[in-house]
Amino acid sequence: MNSENKTNNNSYSLNNNKKSNIKSNIDINNTISKTDKENIETILFCKKTLTKKVLEASEKSKMSGIVYLSKIPPFMKPETIRHLLSQYGEIGRIFLASENYKSYIKRIRYKGNKKKKYTEGWVEFKEKKKAKLAADTLNTTIIGGKPGTYYHDDIWNIKYLPKFKWSHLQEQFSSKNASRASKLRAEISRTKRENQNYIKNYQHGKMIENIKNKKRKTNEDISSNSEKRTKCKFKQREAIINNISTDIKNEINKVLDKIF
Repeated sequence: MNSENKTNNNSYSLNNNKKSNIKSNIDINNTISKTDKENIETILFCKKTLTKKVLEASEKSKMSGIVYLSKIPPFMKPETIRHLLSQYGEIGRIFLASENYKSYIKRIRYKGNKKKKYTEGWVEFKEKKKAKLAADTLNTTIIGGKPGTYYHDDIWNIKYLPKFKWSHLQEQFSSKNASRASKLRAEISRTKRENQNYIKNYQHGKMIENIKNKKRKTNEDISSNSEKRTKCKFKQREAIINNISTDIKNEINKVLDKIF
């Protein structure tokens, strides 16, 4: 009986655990589903708004027309260009390429005008027709305005760019920036290599010079030690050969005298 009660209790506890696990899983699934629903709703809303904006922008870009200014009068600002060209139609974006930094510094060094100078520019009209009209009417004509003004006698150099959009301009400048960055990276790596080679050669030369100096010092030390050594002196005795030869000569002379 006891064993049967124990088994019944165990089965009851297992069933309770299973039920509690199932409930917890259901609660988790409910919470996850709620959060997922919220996230999906937000993503869909963002996509809708983005697609609307993208479509509007693409439609506007299709309708727009771009003119190119090959030469900009000296020190003319984008605001003045907008003011002058807005007489022919509504203008969107303007981009003016500034002059080279080196030429700007050179001009300031020689006490020239410190204002910004632009070399070329692109102007976006909201309508293609207006852009074409502005380019056709203004090209190779005087800017005009009130007589005696700063830009009165300057000439417009303007051209309409068919099938050209602002995205093409952005791509063009991004590719230019990328090529400039790659050139800069290559130049930096080249200068690094040159510096490393110079340091290596300098260290090698210094090492050889130190070896030569050490050899010179050792040779000097050896020569100084050899000079310092005491020289062995020997007593020189007079030769006896001369005395012997004179005695023999005298004896020979005596013998010869006796014979003759």
